[in-house]
Amino acid sequence: MTEYRFAIASDIDTLVNLRLDCERADHDGLPVNEEFSLAKRYRDYLNRHLGDRFYVYVACQDGQVIATASLLLTDRPMGHRWLSNRHALLLHVYTVPAFRRQGHAQRLCELAVELAITEGAAVVDLEATGQGRIIYSKIGFAIKDDGCIRMELPLLPVNN
Repeated sequence: MTEYRFAIASDIDTLVNLRLDCERADHDGLPVNEEFSLAKRYRDYLNRHLGDRFYVYVACQDGQVIATASLLLTDRPMGHRWLSNRHALLLHVYTVPAFRRQGHAQRLCELAVELAITEGAAVVDLEATGQGRIIYSKIGFAIKDDGCIRMELPLLPVNN
């Protein structure tokens, strides 16, 4: 039986380890110094923000966390497209390989979207990998074709 719930403080070490697993998979491994730095920064972030506009849902079986999905809620100035200034970002969706293709990521994403609705978010954004795109499409996410180009300006050194 799978339990779906919010992560709590006692889950932080597990969340950090799963985040590192996800990063390793996305980037074909990580140098040890980057793993240490990422783990420290993520643990610090979770200790400060978990449950305070940053929510992590987990799927558990037999007491083991097998999947995660995070939702970050922010406020932005209202614009002509949205009637609310509440904005949500879905991120860090990850399932332990042995538990994939069983619907856990989709269920966690659905719970995160429900929370965004409850919190009055006008939109939920995400960046999808090819693997995740199928799941997100099933939930109702669509590629944004609004004429905008996503850009970024790195302000700190970027790890390659």
